[in-house]
Amino acid sequence: MLKRYILVLLALAALAVSTYFIFGIKGYQAIKKEQAELNVADSIITNPNYFEKSYFHKVRILDTSIHGYILSCPSNPARKCGYLIIMKPNGDIIYEQEKKGIIYDFKQILLGGKIYYSYLFDDSVAYHIKGREFKTGHIVLLDSTLKELKQIHLLPYKDVVLDKHQDLDIHDFIMLSENHFYILATYTKYAKNIPAVIPHSNRVSVSEVVVQEIVDDKVVWQWESTDDPAFYIASANFQNYNDTTTVHDYLHVNALCIAPNDSNLVVSFRQISQVVKVDRRSGKVIWRMGGINSDFAFDGDKKFYWQHDFHFYDGNNILMFDNGDSVLRPKSRILDLKIDEKSRKVTSFYAADIARRYNKQMGSVSKKDGKYLICGGLVNYILGMDSATKAITYEINTCHTFTSYRINSVENIFGLEQKLEQK
Repeated sequence: MLKRYILVLLALAALAVSTYFIFGIKGYQAIKKEQAELNVADSIITNPNYFEKSYFHKVRILDTSIHGYILSCPSNPARKCGYLIIMKPNGDIIYEQEKKGIIYDFKQILLGGKIYYSYLFDDSVAYHIKGREFKTGHIVLLDSTLKELKQIHLLPYKDVVLDKHQDLDIHDFIMLSENHFYILATYTKYAKNIPAVIPHSNRVSVSEVVVQEIVDDKVVWQWESTDDPAFYIASANFQNYNDTTTVHDYLHVNALCIAPNDSNLVVSFRQISQVVKVDRRSGKVIWRMGGINSDFAFDGDKKFYWQHDFHFYDGNNILMFDNGDSVLRPKSRILDLKIDEKSRKVTSFYAADIARRYNKQMGSVSKKDGKYLICGGLVNYILGMDSATKAITYEINTCHTFTSYRINSVENIFGLEQKLEQK
């Protein structure tokens, strides 16, 4: 009886091995065939027995004029790992480094004739607000050869006390020199100044947004969103401030930049679909764009929802990844705007719908030579779009198990060439 049982097990094992070999090889051949049809570089598939290793698995190149390099950091939350990726527009991965943890926003920074790189690290040791989407960690600053120079963390200052391993909100930061930064944080505190017109408890907690200016590892200036009660009014339709069982994510910061005309700060808040300009000296809000208390008119189809990656280019021109809303407008798009800050008017409005699935979270856009380069965030695409015709001219579909918050395009990687050649 035992002998017959062993023979049956051996037969089943042989069948499994032969099936895996036949269909595994066929599956690999099918993918290679698809590669050839789509003009995908051979380097994308690195292991036929582990297809998920292919972060970028479908490339459709229609615009060969694209040049330079694309920086990305696809991460896999289930496996808690991420990769620093530098690739050519045709999909050839020329640099790859695995990181043990989730990482975001791998980018190049040009300052004073020097090249730096950075990425944001979601640190499991840092305090994370239970039940909320916040990613908490630190900034990793690298030199031109991708050697780590330093880490930037949240610092204790005034109301900000680091008693629970609190650290940075890892959506964005600004680097002005090797020792001068603007950083973001979300910090839990009791809301003490909610306007009386909003029903609320005196013991309600919110995750306030903190901006710190750090020079030589010291805080020289700090802004806190709870100092301005108008943010409670902007968020009142989305929050129940009588609920004391949760920490209210009433703003959800996701982008930070410096306005080119006056060097003040501009901050993007997803939860209230609003971007605000903040005076870098007084901390007062100069204007609000979007949301229910906007200083600029955004009516009808011009309204933006749950936006990401707000930044200026060429003066007062603005680019924004307008994620849309699952009910009000389930379509993501690019907004290309120009504003007159004195009159509080939008003088030029251009919207380009992205002909792909609605993306409710993440995403980025940049513009060069009349073309948009777009990262689809949760929807796993990298697109090139002609800004005049809105036609998709370039596409990479990323593996569904990896997510990229942003991508960044760079002209060159001076300092890295010799290192890569040595490999």
